[in-house]
Amino acid sequence: MTTEEFSSEGFDLDAIPSNLKSNEDDGIVYEIGGGASINQQPPTEPKVTSVISEEKDSAISKSEELKQKGNEQFKAGNHLDSYDYYTDAIDACPGMKGSEMLEMREKHDEEEREKAYQMNRRKEHTRTMPDSEDGSDKSPKEDEDGESDDKKYVPTEFETPCHEYGKYLAVYHSNRAACLLHLGRYEDTIKDCDIALLANPKYSKAFIRRMTAYEKTERTEEALRDAKSAQEIDPKKKDIQNHVRRLQKIEDERIEKLKVETMAKLKDLGNSILGNFGMSLDNFKADKDPSTGSYNLSYQS
Repeated sequence: MTTEEFSSEGFDLDAIPSNLKSNEDDGIVYEIGGGASINQQPPTEPKVTSVISEEKDSAISKSEELKQKGNEQFKAGNHLDSYDYYTDAIDACPGMKGSEMLEMREKHDEEEREKAYQMNRRKEHTRTMPDSEDGSDKSPKEDEDGESDDKKYVPTEFETPCHEYGKYLAVYHSNRAACLLHLGRYEDTIKDCDIALLANPKYSKAFIRRMTAYEKTERTEEALRDAKSAQEIDPKKKDIQNHVRRLQKIEDERIEKLKVETMAKLKDLGNSILGNFGMSLDNFKADKDPSTGSYNLSYQS
């Protein structure tokens, strides 16, 4: 399997709208890989000068300083050193940590699985209840909200609580994920990108880095999903469009190969059964429907 090599380009300062440029470049988050994003506060809000605010500003300044050192080491090819600087930037960033976000998501997913399990248990209990004494058919019961027991449970998506410095934290984790890609630590790459996307769900670069890690571990279905998510955010980017086309082709080939292998296994199983009756699946012809990709079977004596 071939993948495009991960590369890091210079900082794309032209990505910043001219009306947002200033001598101080307030609110600009520079990223490795040629990007920059704006984290601008509304101009009408007065600056908070409390002690807590000053401490946070000092902390984020320290994180930005560490990130810049990480960028320098990354561009020099020192990925272990850049990894350490990005880790320090993450630790210095004020607010909720990535590990807390992951724990919250895991707890949420566990609760959703429990809800689905309880609903399935209730459905099974309803199906196994005896018919009513008058012989009438039992219709699915409804709960107090008027919903039928047969209604499929749809889990809710986890939403991370608002993080004041979420866009900064997302960049730090995504940059560290870039280091991990170069170091061949793909599972850790995926975890860092998970955190980056929890902190900033519209961060296309984190989707692409996680896509690369998924593809490196031959999880093309997940890689394609991330590429499509990045395309929804940045639909005009040619490199993302190329990723989607390339991965779609790989995934289509994988599914087709899986179909062929499944059909071969089913044929062997069928022949072992039909052989007792002097028959074979060779008496059946499978024709593929080009419009749906499914197969139609016809018997030939």
